[in-house]
This record gives sequence, C-alpha cells and structure tokens, in this order.
Amino acid sequence: MATATVFLTTASSSPWTVPSNFGSLVSVDTIGAGGSGSRSGAGGAGGGAFARITSTTTPLTPGTLISFGVGNGGASIASGSGNGNDGTATWWNATSLANAVSNGSAKSVGADFGKAGTTTTGGAGGLASASVGTTTFSGGSGIKGNFSACGGGGAAGSHGAGGTASGSSGGSGDNGNTAAATVGNPGNNGTQYDGTHGVGGGGASMGSNTAGLPGGLYGGGGSGNFTSGASGAGQDGLIVIVYNIAVFAGTEMQGSFVMP
Repeated sequence: MATATVFLTTASSSPWTVPSNFGSLVSVDTIGAGGSGSRSGAGGAGGGAFARITSTTTPLTPGTLISFGVGNGGASIASGSGNGNDGTATWWNATSLANAVSNGSAKSVGADFGKAGTTTTGGAGGLASASVGTTTFSGGSGIKGNFSACGGGGAAGSHGAGGTASGSSGGSGDNGNTAAATVGNPGNNGTQYDGTHGVGGGGASMGSNTAGLPGGLYGGGGSGNFTSGASGAGQDGLIVIVYNIAVFAGTEMQGSFVMP
C-alpha cells in the first residue's frame, strides 16, 4: 500500500486537517526543539527528545481537525553574560505537552524540549520520561567546559537517544545516524525522512573569542560561547505524519507534503 508523509514545522498552522486521501495511520513522530547555549560561561544546550505513536483512539477521517504544536528552538544570546534559552516542546492531538501526557500514548504524542546551557552547566537534553509515546528517547546533553569546550547535544530520533556533546564537538543525532559536528561547525542537519527533514546534531564550538554555533535541523542544541560573539541557537522541533493512502476507484495519490 502506498504511503504519504506530512511534515509539520513551526511555519505550519494548527489544527492539521486530515487529508482527503487519508486511509489509515502509520505513525506520528515528534521531535522537541533544542535549547541555545550560554554566552560568556560556555554551557552548550541540550537537544530535543523524540516520541512516536503508531495509532490513536481519536477517529481520523478526512476533514477531522487535529490540534498540534511544534517547538521553537531556544534563541541565541547576543550580548552580555547570561544563560541560554530553553527550546519548547512538540505535541500532536493535544493542546500542550502536559495535555498530551495526560491523554496518554493511546491518543496523543509529544516530545520534551532541550534545556538551555548556562554560565555554570551544560543544558540537559529533552527527557523521554517527560515525553509521551509508545516509543520515546531522550535528547543529548550539552557540555560546560573551559574556554571553547562547550558543544551542544544532539536530538533524539527513531533509532535512539541523541548524543551528548564531547568537549568542543557537538553530540550526534538519532543514536549516531546524524554525525556529530566537529570543532568549528554548526550541528549537522538530519536526512532520515527525506533530503531536508531529519534529526539534528548539536552545534560545535568555534573556539574562544568567537560566536557559538547553532544546532542542526531538527531539534539540535546550540553551542555556548565563552567570551565574545553570540551563543549558538537551538533548532526548531518537527512533526512527521505517515499514513496509508486510501484507494479511490483503483487509483492512489501519493507524495510528501510540508503543510503551511
């Protein structure tokens, strides 16, 4: 049976309308947004968690409206000495992550967010235990080091947890399926779903007296910056819906869609 894939991003407007060619649900994946690193203190941020469901008790028929929210990455710190910003959570078939957790994985799915790097610590990755789904994994943590050793954590994905940063290098995404960024590079973008949608790695550090670097798309945590320049931003979350296409008079419609 042919399938279609829908990507919901921060540019997409809630609610999602179940499409006219919807047959049955295959899966809904959620990735929480990554946090941003600190400025002047060099704490890298955590990457977003991952959660998946493969069914829901909510009847899904064409035209049904499903509320969702896609997490925003933590904003960079441009000046001064201060902590980074947390990312925000991602959820589907709910009004918030807390509501998704209350509903349970029989109905809803949601992924926790990566925490900010601070001037004294690296940020924690989004927690599987704070997420809801039949499959959940935690994001990788950022690291607080000396001078330039302040990489961000990678986001979790369907293959497993996000990687924790190692010194100035960023953490890998999706249990190593997105490579870790090396020193002086932003987090790598994931391509698990297609050429432009996947699980992001954490941003690496450029070195002292230089700007931090952002995490990778989607959900990667940003690196910290020790002295001058802005800290690395966290990346936004993502929802990926896969469904079987209904057959209409012997024909099928198929494809991938980024919903507005």
